[in-house]
Amino acid sequence: MPLSLLLVGCATASGVARESPAGVPPSPPDAEAAPAVTAPTETSPEPEVEPGIVDPRAFMSFRQIWKVIEDSPRRYNVVDGVPGTYTNQVWPVGDAPTASFRVVVDSSGERTVASAEPLPAASQRRLDVAEEAFRARRFKEAEEGYRSVLKRHPDHFPVQLVLGDALLFQGRSAEALAAYERAATLAPRSYSAWFFQASALLRLERFDEAADRYARALSLRPSWPSILQAIESNGRHIGRQVAPTILKPRARAYLDKDQIFVEADPNSFAWMAHAVCKAMWLGETELRTRRVGTDTHGFTYLEEGECLGVLLNTHRNVREEQPDPALDRALQIAEEGFLAELISYEILSRVVPMAIPVLDEAMLERLHTFVERYVLIPTQAEDAPSR
Repeated sequence: MPLSLLLVGCATASGVARESPAGVPPSPPDAEAAPAVTAPTETSPEPEVEPGIVDPRAFMSFRQIWKVIEDSPRRYNVVDGVPGTYTNQVWPVGDAPTASFRVVVDSSGERTVASAEPLPAASQRRLDVAEEAFRARRFKEAEEGYRSVLKRHPDHFPVQLVLGDALLFQGRSAEALAAYERAATLAPRSYSAWFFQASALLRLERFDEAADRYARALSLRPSWPSILQAIESNGRHIGRQVAPTILKPRARAYLDKDQIFVEADPNSFAWMAHAVCKAMWLGETELRTRRVGTDTHGFTYLEEGECLGVLLNTHRNVREEQPDPALDRALQIAEEGFLAELISYEILSRVVPMAIPVLDEAMLERLHTFVERYVLIPTQAEDAPSR
């Protein structure tokens, strides 16, 4: 299938049907070609996101993307897709965080993830004995062993966590909560301490606080199955449920030798347009280098924001003919200023999971707000989507 036919369909859906004749430079993108999160005018407020994270003013419109592809010496092709999603192909899953890690901040303020500090041999032997007691359900004995280790290493986060477990399994929920809270002060960017606090708070029947801790945990480890299962099991207590995943691509772009292919479900113009945007980012190395400073094709907020802008703008124009409630939700989130957080929660956490714990404080706080507002939703809401 010639790319031009696909582009005509996507362009019509994206509000760019009035294209200039071949060989005539197109006029600047008009309002219809703007991304879903529009650039500010002199009278409009500045965007809520910081430039360099997801700044709509840096986005290319579909018309501009189309022009780049038309002018490119690289060959672009289209193959028929099948109904279904291409999530794993568009955003492949990266390496998951280790169970115990610490965030290290260097002198310049840059954060990196490192393994938990190893214990000295003698303390490790004491910990091994305590762990054996825990596995045998001798929780009091395990507690004593953990406290013995913590007496020598009071700031060791993993041992502080398992001390909370030993207390929780003895029915000492308030003491367990205190242990988990101490762990959270030692490693505030580890989801485990917040997740385990929720367990203790549930036993103490402090349900609103438990919901908050689940939100904290999800903001640090988005979509983690253990957290989702716990929320589902305890939803009637905390009055919350997890909203369905929003971004489920129905098209993809991929490189085969020197050619770029777009594989698309023909029944979704919005996701076709998204795949065309991704194709440009995949195929145009020089353009990518100019825009993000590297010829390596990896995750950037600029690429994901730009392609989601094309997706949502196209959806806005075709949703009567091709309704998609998930994209309605995404459009609402973008219009309310949380596009960067949607990208962090559903994309970055998949492809580079270890990037979430090293986000700056402001981004993590906004991600927590995003989870509370759009992910962990009230079970009694009339418009609450079903799982």
